[in-house]
Amino acid sequence: MICSLWFDRFKLISPDAKVQILSTFLYSQYQEGGLNGVAKYTPGGRIWDMEFAIIPVHCIDHWVAIIIANPGGLLIPGDPS
Repeated sequence: MICSLWFDRFKLISPDAKVQILSTFLYSQYQEGGLNGVAKYTPGGRIWDMEFAIIPVHCIDHWVAIIIANPGGLLIPGDPS
């Protein structure tokens, strides 16, 4: 609910931004299984085409958000991984 309210407010400010909010399980699955562990949480590789990727992370008693601007810029050309 809170994430939805935050996202709605963001879209009012930047209605044309390409944003993807990823699963709350992504970070914990990445810690356990690396890139193979998160493949099902990034459907079709759409994350690389976004302007922003938002990953909600639960840390013991509170939530934080990892916001990645231009996630496609993290890719190394010609690297299959």
